[in-house]
Amino acid sequence: MRKLLLLIPFVLIIIACKNDSNKSSDLIYLVPENASIIVKTKSVEGLKSVFKNNGFLLGVSEYNAIKVLESQLNYLNHLKLSGPMLIGFGKNDKDSLQISIAT
Repeated sequence: MRKLLLLIPFVLIIIACKNDSNKSSDLIYLVPENASIIVKTKSVEGLKSVFKNNGFLLGVSEYNAIKVLESQLNYLNHLKLSGPMLIGFGKNDKDSLQISIAT
């Protein structure tokens, strides 16, 4: 009888557990909710090419904010990724730029 009383809670715990593996495999769930801009790319090299060759970004590259963004994204040169990547841009309470990368 005692073994049965110990077995019942154990079985209930096992049955009550739920696996959320499909939710965590989607990259969008890894980006913070307060991200203002989300960029999706499959290659870091392609993203760097867009930043260097985009006419709009070349036109506004003289502004200080763009130079700060370029310096903060400089660590992308060290990434060697083969799959998709999401980059989220947002601001925190102190109005500073927050960058998050989900791979």
